[in-house]
Parts: sequence; structure tokens; C-alpha cells
Amino acid sequence: MRLALAIGIAYFVAAWLGLALLTGRENVAIFWPASGIASGALIALGHGAWLPVGGAVMAASFAANLMADRSVGSALVFALCNTGEAALSAGLIRRWFGSSFSLNDLRHLLGFLLGAAIGPAVAGFAAAVAIPALAVSTAPLLDVWQVWFAAHALGIASVAPLLIGLASVSREDRRPHEVIEGVMALTALFAMIGFVFAVPSGHWARIVPEALLLPWVLWAAARCRPVFAAAAIAIIALAAVAVMSYNIGRLGDPSAAHSDHVVAAQVALLATTLSALALAAVISERRRREADLSASEARLRSILEAANVVAWDVDLVRDTVHATGPAARFLNARPGLQPVTLTTAAESVHPADRARVQAAFAAALQGTAPFRTEFRIPLPDGSVRWVAAEGAVRRDREGRPLRVLGIDQDITARKESEEHVQLLMREISHRAKNLLSVVQVMARRTAGEVDAQVFAERFGDRIAGLAASHDLLVKSDWKGVDMADLVRTQLAHFSDLIGTRIRVAGPAVRLRPAAAQNIGMALRELATNAAKYGALSAAEGSVRIEWDVVGHGKHARLKMRWSEQGGPVVASPQTTGFGHTVMVAMVKHALNADVRLEYLPSGAIWELVAPTEWTLDTSGGDPANRGTGSAT
Repeated sequence: MRLALAIGIAYFVAAWLGLALLTGRENVAIFWPASGIASGALIALGHGAWLPVGGAVMAASFAANLMADRSVGSALVFALCNTGEAALSAGLIRRWFGSSFSLNDLRHLLGFLLGAAIGPAVAGFAAAVAIPALAVSTAPLLDVWQVWFAAHALGIASVAPLLIGLASVSREDRRPHEVIEGVMALTALFAMIGFVFAVPSGHWARIVPEALLLPWVLWAAARCRPVFAAAAIAIIALAAVAVMSYNIGRLGDPSAAHSDHVVAAQVALLATTLSALALAAVISERRRREADLSASEARLRSILEAANVVAWDVDLVRDTVHATGPAARFLNARPGLQPVTLTTAAESVHPADRARVQAAFAAALQGTAPFRTEFRIPLPDGSVRWVAAEGAVRRDREGRPLRVLGIDQDITARKESEEHVQLLMREISHRAKNLLSVVQVMARRTAGEVDAQVFAERFGDRIAGLAASHDLLVKSDWKGVDMADLVRTQLAHFSDLIGTRIRVAGPAVRLRPAAAQNIGMALRELATNAAKYGALSAAEGSVRIEWDVVGHGKHARLKMRWSEQGGPVVASPQTTGFGHTVMVAMVKHALNADVRLEYLPSGAIWELVAPTEWTLDTSGGDPANRGTGSAT
């Protein structure tokens, strides 16, 4: 309600100002800024404010006309025409563009100007018909309509944008620097108006003064939001009406014909209004499109960064390369140093791949094959980055290549994975052959020692031990096995004794695949013998398994010991079978180790001393520096 009252007061003041300039014959205002206030308020506030704002406009128009010594009937007719005019113009604009209407859009601006013409045209016709009937004017109907249309259409075009712009500013983000610049432009314009409109008549003042206002209007339109251009137009319009009403300066010079002042002011104001609003709309559209383009490019860069992909555009005419995405990271260089020409782009490719990439690019330009290749990029730290490139050629109507658009994708991880898979397959093949050879030897030697029934039992146990070590290697991708895991796996059938009769102690070390297989088979054989003939065959017997890493560098050695106590008296076997081969000869040969197996009366002792480079995975550092990993 307060807002409607404020709009009514503003309308009354603007109407009173317009009624100070009435034509002689038509008795109609030559400029009606109040129409801009009414239409602008209805457009800016929407349908919810139409009833209170319309009532305030009608009351203000009725009161202003009464104070201009018009009759009650004529004041009522003018009030109805003024209110209907504003409602029609605002209604058409709302119908065409809805609540999204904005002067920042050139299409919306053209619709606004059309609405600003239709409303006054219809209302002017109604007023032109009613005025002679009320004896307000004796002028012809067409003359009355022309004056009404020009005054009210110009009033809407010059004043309504200010209210529309103020409403839109309240919904938009405020940029302080733009507000400060806009206020400075309006202040300078206001000061210049005081000089331009107050300057007395003279030959030099016919053109120069109005030209002095244009730079300030263009400044507001080009550098700030449309609301500042609208404010500049409204200031000029109201100032022009004021000086003509009070006979100030050239426009109020009584020595010149009044009609000449009116036509000159209307033409100048119309030209300024159209130019400023159009310029502001065009620049706003450009800013919006630039912002949308920047946001789109930012989204694209984020997507490319996340996907680790570089999009590139090769301009063959200008010999330039434009890249979007993590190009600097691809080359391990600072941003801005990535290639900008075909020559520098080619220099970033690994020398061994450069000729192949250039040949693929040339073939794509000739149209004999699509551009699709993989190459390496050397990095400053000596490593390489694998890149998969793919592009499409854009040609002119004659088929000449103009541009090549494509992407580069980092496939280093994929290449490393492929190399690892190939290495793993070769390793598996090698291990499988070795494993089959071991199984063949195990079968042959075991069969030569025992009868068929015992053969099945012993051979199956040895195969189970080999399989247990193999399972650990598969779980680790054949990258090694933890010693403690290997011991527990090979002694799994004695798991209830581990920690009591079986003690395990040693640092955390990781065995190489070959060491895991051979030590695992030896442990399995030792455990089987201990259960049948040694410490684990007696209730009081115990086994202690220990290992450690001694020495450093090339002199580092893995030391491992199996010792039995508390079992039956042990004597050295008269003959050695395949079990002895597994525990001693195979381990010694496979690991370049010193292996000792003794059968003391207190129990069997097995000792292993082997170079760490043959037995341990040292990728995690010097194994001699590792702390104790297990003790059970």
C-alpha cells in the first residue's frame, strides 16, 4: 500500500509538470512523463500490484487534471484514458515476455517500444473522441490524437525504463565498481544539463550544447547496466520539460515559436532514448553471452581436468594450436608454456615417436586415414607420459584442410597396466613351466621311494604345499609374499599349535616369488617330517622358526632357522630321498644359498643363509632396516 501511495504521489508530480505544457488548440500536454511512471510501475511490479497501483494512478491523474482547471467530467475521462493506457502497455509486455521481461535483451526492448506505442495509440484515440464532446478542445480529432500519442509514447519510452531497471537491480548482484561509475556518469550528466539547458540562445548554441550530453549518456549505456542509461534518459526528459515549462534557456526562449521548441525537444529526446536503450541492450546481451561463454569454458575445463583430457584446435591457416584442459600438466610445464605452433607441438613428442605422429597427421590432412595415434611425451624428470591422440579435419568447399580438432588423453596408467599384464603373463608362463618341472620331478622321485599307497599320500601333501605358496603369490599379483604369511600357510594343518608348541619370530620381510615357492616347499617338508618322526610327533616336542636380515647393501643376507626340541631322539637317515632334495638341494640351487640340515639327538635343525637380492623384495627399502614384524 505504501508503494502504491508513493507511485501515486510521483505520478501526480509528473502529471502536474506535464500539464504545465499544454498545446493551444488541442489543450493536451506535449510531454507526459507520468505515463512512464504508471507503465513502468505496472511492468516492474507485476499483476499482483495492478489494482492498488492502478487505483493510485487514476486518483493522481484525476486530482492533477482538476488542479489544471478542468471539469470533473474531463478529469475523469483523462484519468480513465491514462490508467487504461498504462494497463494496456504493461499488459501487452507482460503477455509477450512474462515475468522474465528485461531491458537487457534487445528483443525485449523492441517489444517494450511496441507496447509503448500501442497503449498511447489506443488511449489517444479514446481521448480524441471524448475531448470534443466535453468541449475541452476544438481541434480536429487527428491533431488531438497525434499530440497525445507523441507525448505519452515518449513519456513511456523515456521514464518507464528507469522503474523497470530499478526493480531488476534489486534482484541482481550488485557490483560496487559499476554502481560507482554509473553514479559518476549521472552526476556529470546532471551538471552538464545545468549548463546546456540554461545557456542563452546564440549561433554557437544551436548544436553544441545537446552534443555535450551525448558522451555522458553513452558512458552510462556502455559501461553500466541499462538502469543507468534509463536514469540518464529520464533526467534529460524531466529537465527538458522543466526548462520549457519555466521559460529557462534556449528551450524556454519566448522569442522562438513554441512549436519549434516542442518538436526539437521531442525529436532529440526520442533519438537519445532509442540510441541509449538500444546500446545498453546490445552491450548487456554481449556481456551476458561473454559470461555464458566463460562459464561454459570453465565447465569444459573442469570436465577435461577431471577426465585428464586435453581438447585442441589446430588452425592450419595461421599455424596456431589452441589447447583447453590440463595441457600444462601433460607437459609438466608452467601454464602458458604449452605449444602454440605446430612446430613446437611436434617438438614436445618423444623423438622416437615424432616421425610416426607427423606421418599420421599428414595422412589425415590428405584424407587417406583418420588421425588416431599414440605417442610418448618426455618429461623433465626423465619419465615419459603416454598420450592417445584423435582428431578430425575440417575442410573448405574445395576440400582444402583448414583446421584439425581433436583430443589428447593421458593413457600412461593404461600403458603401465598393459606392460605389467604382459610381464605378468610372461612370468606366469615361466613359473608354470618351472612348476610343472617341479611337479614332474616330485612325482618321479616320490614314486621311486614308496609304494603306490604311500606315494599318493606324500605326493598329494607336497602338491598341497606347492599350491599354498602359489595361492599367496596369486593374491599378491606375483609381487611377493610376506614371510610370516608363508610360514602360517605351510603350517596351516598345525594352526592350533602355533603360538604354543610352534614359535614363529622374525621381522616383516617380503619374499620374491621364487623364494616363496622354494622356502614354502622346504617348510612343508620339514613340518611333515616333524609330525612323523620329529618334535611334533611327541606331546612335549616343540618347533621354533626364526628369520632375520643381517648386513647391508650387497652383503645383506636372509638368515632362517628351523629347530626342534623335546621330541624323540633323532638320528641321521641312512639314505636321502626327495624330501632331502626339497629341503636342501632345490633351495640351495634356486636361491644361491647356503643350506644346512642336521639331525642332532635333541632334534633336527635346518638353516638357510641366502643373499637378499635373491630372496627378498627390496622395493620398500633396505630390508635390514625393518623392525620386528611378528613373534608368536
